Amino acid sequence: MKRLAQVAARDAVPMSNIIENRVLVGMSGGVDSSAAVCILREKGYEVSGVFCIMHDYYEPALEDAKKVAEKLQVELIIKDLRKE
Repeated sequence: MKRLAQVAARDAVPMSNIIENRVLVGMSGGVDSSAAVCILREKGYEVSGVFCIMHDYYEPALEDAKKVAEKLQVELIIKDLRKE
């Protein structure tokens, strides 16, 4: 977990680059992240999704996340953290 925090800190966006009303949601392709996207959009936020690859058995979950992102018309960023 400490290593993941180091990677997140390294890839963090400087505060000067933050755009108001823009949110990044961790997407698994499941109900919770999908609902979060819908609720945030209803509240007026511009939403993008991110899927983090953390182990070698990610394909089914990634396919689910891609399907949900396409259906909800959300940009999906895929980040491979296995080598980080």
